[in-house]
Amino acid sequence: MDRDERGDGRPLQGVHAEFDELTSKDRYAHSSWGLMVFDPQSKSALIDIRSDEMFIPGSTTKLFTTAAILMEMGPDHRFITPAYVGSIDEGGVVNGPVFLKASGDPKMGGRDMGDDRINYTDEDHSYAFVQGGCILVSEDPLAGIDSLVQQMYEEGVRSVEDVVIDDTLFETVDLEAFVVSPIVINDNLLDIMITPGAAGELGTIEIRPYTEFYTIKNEVVTNDDPTDISITASGREVTVSGNIKLGSGKMNLTHTVMEPADFARALMIESMERHGIEVLSTLESNPRELIPSDYDGMIEVASITSAPLSEEVKLTNKVSHNLHAETYLSLMAASRGERTPYDGLMVEREMLEQLGIDLDALCLIDGMGGPLENLFTPRAAVQLLMAMMDREEFQVFFDSLPVLGVDGSLAHAIGEGPAIGNVYAKTGSKVGYDILGDTGMAQTKALAGYIDPASGKRLIFALFVNNVPVDDYDDIMALGTDLARVSDMIYRHF
Repeated sequence: MDRDERGDGRPLQGVHAEFDELTSKDRYAHSSWGLMVFDPQSKSALIDIRSDEMFIPGSTTKLFTTAAILMEMGPDHRFITPAYVGSIDEGGVVNGPVFLKASGDPKMGGRDMGDDRINYTDEDHSYAFVQGGCILVSEDPLAGIDSLVQQMYEEGVRSVEDVVIDDTLFETVDLEAFVVSPIVINDNLLDIMITPGAAGELGTIEIRPYTEFYTIKNEVVTNDDPTDISITASGREVTVSGNIKLGSGKMNLTHTVMEPADFARALMIESMERHGIEVLSTLESNPRELIPSDYDGMIEVASITSAPLSEEVKLTNKVSHNLHAETYLSLMAASRGERTPYDGLMVEREMLEQLGIDLDALCLIDGMGGPLENLFTPRAAVQLLMAMMDREEFQVFFDSLPVLGVDGSLAHAIGEGPAIGNVYAKTGSKVGYDILGDTGMAQTKALAGYIDPASGKRLIFALFVNNVPVDDYDDIMALGTDLARVSDMIYRHF
């Protein structure tokens, strides 16, 4: 497309001049930009800058993952997680274990606000270390576990021999950064809240959910130095060390749970003991060898039902939740009776073929957009966003996207401007380390979604910049602000 035309006879010099000025900053001297702005009514490109070149997408990959799971499972899908026992005698004694059959529910009641809504914060705990802290939701992460146990008590259960987490719905996968598992409690994170004490004294540490499954070793000293805290683990001993600045507020960090079934089992045992149900076993490893081949003839003593999938997808896209996005691949596999993320990607492929996406313009190997092998073109992203507009799932998909200057990962992307509240888009980031240059390298910063511009005509856009040197987290945030400014340009000029 000619840079001086916009499809309706009006000049494009203004928006291109602003875009060229922004992208000519020194930091972008060796970077690559791609942008497509598309009018779904006329089905024409209003701006086309390298839209057919492959870019590293980062978490804009989640657009494809969330679209696929909404199509495969439906926005109204709910996860039902039951608990079974073999028998209960008149005294409430279960001669055997209680089995919790994990359904792959990524929340397990931990964020439920009631009325089929779940809570999230703009600074999610899954990014606590990247952000230098987080804001925790107020909901109890043990709400689902406690509900199950309370139901068991009401069903007359007073003693069980053991607790077994049935995590066989799909294959548990260790991705090093986290583990994808059918059982997820508190996003498989242990929240660690550190508060400064008096000068020279240890800070205080609280954990959420509270459990004796982990031993916390406190080595955090209060002083006048800037806060600098690290968390390491050896088995089930978690060491929190470093210093916290005198007079600063509480700092919320996390430890990633790498043994989800063991963790869930311990939390369930502790909850049963609090509710007056005796458990004749200790907080050790989950005895998977006891998992039955089926539950025919067993007694269901409790179950919890999740909020609809629409709320789950909203959480994932708003805060860019990596664990949940990766879990979607396994859930799509399980919906077809399969067990692996590969099988889930094959289901996603089928969904994208239904949408008419050019699969030659994509290279996807996961659900969250982590590996550098993930690539796609701005045009492919626009194709997806366009195709979803014709689907019955569209409103749910649209409502799941962060809103510029309002919520999620776009809440603080831009301080002011007319586009605030009118850009609905998924963010993407991927940052590595340049050893030779001793600096960071933003392999990508991306933004793709919808804009309701001043003209009132909804537009689709996909914007990528790859390979930008960065020194610190502030530089990364500045990249996000520049992309937000481009969306503001589009808003104003169209």
